[in-house]
Amino acid sequence: MKRKTQFIEGGSRYDADDILLHQGFCQVDTGQDFSGYGNWLHLDKLQAVTFAEGDLDQIEFEHPGEVRTWLEGIPDLKHIDCGISNRDHNLARAADLAIADLAA
Repeated sequence: MKRKTQFIEGGSRYDADDILLHQGFCQVDTGQDFSGYGNWLHLDKLQAVTFAEGDLDQIEFEHPGEVRTWLEGIPDLKHIDCGISNRDHNLARAADLAIADLAA
């Protein structure tokens, strides 16, 4: 797993939502989500993004199994929101990655 971190002054998770959801990322819903915290996962590119109070981490998974390990490490994980427009594709991809039980 490769990780790049940057700091976004004055940014919020909603800024990331506006960009990432249009790029094919799925929102990873947790019980801790708020304007200063969020997670996203691109099921095709095996990439994730986390935002925590200004810190933005971009993660590239080298192996499909790393995706589940990363998801299981997220506190209070609820599910992966597979969206509306690409829902069927994302659900199928989640099944391919053995994380269908976490997809909604």
